[in-house]
Amino acid sequence: KESSSWVRVADTNSFFAHWDGCVPMKVYDKSETNNLIKDAKVGDILQFKIENFYSTIKSHSMLITKKENNNIFLTFHGGPDGKDQVDMSFSSFLKRNENLGLKFWLYKFY
Repeated sequence: KESSSWVRVADTNSFFAHWDGCVPMKVYDKSETNNLIKDAKVGDILQFKIENFYSTIKSHSMLITKKENNNIFLTFHGGPDGKDQVDMSFSSFLKRNENLGLKFWLYKFY
């Protein structure tokens, strides 16, 4: 049976919630991004949701592919202009979305 866990954010969340290799997620508001950066490591999955949006469903999953200079870097599909994004800095992501209320879910693995 095929899995939609990577292509559907809600399914990814459900998969990780029941997988023994995943530490329970942490949730961060946009005001807590310094803590998120501190807690994140390469290989973790970061999901986000636009607050006050029409849906309660998370919007996107991103892989943390690098961490340096007090910043994390994200790789994901559907970036600017619909193109895949490799190693976008979290600070750039936040700047691009500075007018949106965002909430983040960090999934850590061991």
